[in-house]
Amino acid sequence: MANTKESNETVQRAELHRKIWAIADNVRGAVDGWDFKQYILGILFYRFISENMTEFFNKAEHEAGDLKFNYADISDEEAKEDFRAGTVEDKGFFILPSQLFENVVKTARTCVLENSELVEKFEPNLEKIKLLDGLLLHITAKADENSEFDCISRSFAPKLDVAEDPVCGSGHCHLVPLWSDKLGKNEIVAFQASKRTGILYCKLDKEKNRVSLSGKAVLFAVSEIFI
Repeated sequence: MANTKESNETVQRAELHRKIWAIADNVRGAVDGWDFKQYILGILFYRFISENMTEFFNKAEHEAGDLKFNYADISDEEAKEDFRAGTVEDKGFFILPSQLFENVVKTARTCVLENSELVEKFEPNLEKIKLLDGLLLHITAKADENSEFDCISRSFAPKLDVAEDPVCGSGHCHLVPLWSDKLGKNEIVAFQASKRTGILYCKLDKEKNRVSLSGKAVLFAVSEIFI
């Protein structure tokens, strides 16, 4: 029975790796397949354990009566003093609030350029981008007057070994509120001007502080992560 389970896991792992390689080669094109696989799985795992840690502390505090508590909002100093002790023993890991996925993503840098042509023709100096604070750099501009889009953007993440992200979902979680304020509308049609290009249909829910994204996509992988 154990051998059958291990065999199934091996087959599933091999299939997952095959799909990631295929997508890297056929969809990403310019990105090495192995680097792409490591990047995607690393980001997925990082986000998962960040959300797992936040949920772990939030549940405990909410059950204790503090319904407004959110671990992601407290200081690193408070986390070290009140939450660190025993957490590694209980969960096997500990993440400071400033290092949670949702807070790291907030440090992405966004530059608003004068027009869409500047965005399209921008030639990034990846070494200089690495010197900036944050993990990502987004450049964006209002789309041309006769365009079917509201805004245009490109995203660069050399610190993550990704020269340019073809379509950056997390980036538009920053860009949509920005353009919503500038354009006075909550529904934004965004164009990502990467080599591959992409169109995102975005909606901002200001009451829930949520951005919904939709568009054409390719199934990347189906998997389970156990901690």
